[in-house]
Amino acid sequence: YEAIDGFNFGGKRKGSSFQPGKIGETVEDWEVGSGEETIVKFESEPADAVVTVDGRIVCQKTPCSKMVTMGKHNIVIQKENYLPRENVFDIKKGQSVKAKLEPDFGWLTISSPVDVDVDVILDGQKIGKTPVNKRIISPGGHQVETDDDCFYKTGEKFQIKRGENKVITLDMKPKESAIKVSASDNKGNDLEAAVFVDGKEVGTAPGTFKIPMCSKEVAVKTKKGEFKQKLDLEEKKVTKID
Repeated sequence: YEAIDGFNFGGKRKGSSFQPGKIGETVEDWEVGSGEETIVKFESEPADAVVTVDGRIVCQKTPCSKMVTMGKHNIVIQKENYLPRENVFDIKKGQSVKAKLEPDFGWLTISSPVDVDVDVILDGQKIGKTPVNKRIISPGGHQVETDDDCFYKTGEKFQIKRGENKVITLDMKPKESAIKVSASDNKGNDLEAAVFVDGKEVGTAPGTFKIPMCSKEVAVKTKKGEFKQKLDLEEKKVTKID
């Protein structure tokens, strides 16, 4: 009897750990997110700025409208040559974000008192001819100078601040030459005559006149007639005009 009683034929043995009850996987609670999304309009002055929300680019060019989860976000609006604007916004339904960007540059204006277009070199690079009107330039120290065969080199070193419009007037001095002019009639009689260089009267012949080296034409005028000649001058040399 003791041997038979040692077998378990499906019944509950005396002293067994078996416990009745429900079985299955434990199901944990989870959340789908507490934020609700809304459309936010982003604008900047000037336009065409990049917008990032929490470090993620959402817009390549302002103005634009993008979907953003409501709540607090770190928003940065930035554009080349401007200081970035960064703020934490508590986004609500129907909200718009606007930013006025401060320029991270100045403007350079260059003029010259002469009525001639002269090549301009800024920090070692040619930027065009005078006049230069409000060229964007980074803050700090710079150097501007001229480069023209007809004028002596001149320039200026300067400092420019953020948002400043720097105006520079170049002191242009032309390289000089001279002509010695005499006039006579067809009988060989010497005459007094008015002498014009590039349309501007410079004096009366006979005489020697200092003129810009790059002058193009001389005209000698009397009551009896007029004489014209193209000029090809050298610096600080006198050319005879008969």
